[in-house]
Amino acid sequence: MSYCQVLDTRTVKKTRSIHYCDWCGGDIPIGSSCFKFVNIYEGNFNSQYFHPECEDALTRNGGEEYAIKCNHRGKTEEEWDDYKQQLGDSEDNYLKKLKTYADLKLEAK
Repeated sequence: MSYCQVLDTRTVKKTRSIHYCDWCGGDIPIGSSCFKFVNIYEGNFNSQYFHPECEDALTRNGGEEYAIKCNHRGKTEEEWDDYKQQLGDSEDNYLKKLKTYADLKLEAK
């Protein structure tokens, strides 16, 4: 088990540069609100940024370790599994939809 010493937590009202959410990996655009955690993890100084809904998911996750930038925005792993069951979608169908969405997003740029 790794030790994390939290030095500071705060709400950032408007970001001055682009950050990436440590929960979901999504962009936090300039001018957006987010949560910032400053800590020392395994002897290294870190600043972590989270979308407000991802910080809520982190709290609901109950302090459990999580895969950085690999979670679904605003949802814990259990909540995401429940959501997929409600949709009746298989993992393959979800991944195809996600790829299509990512391709459309790239084309729009």
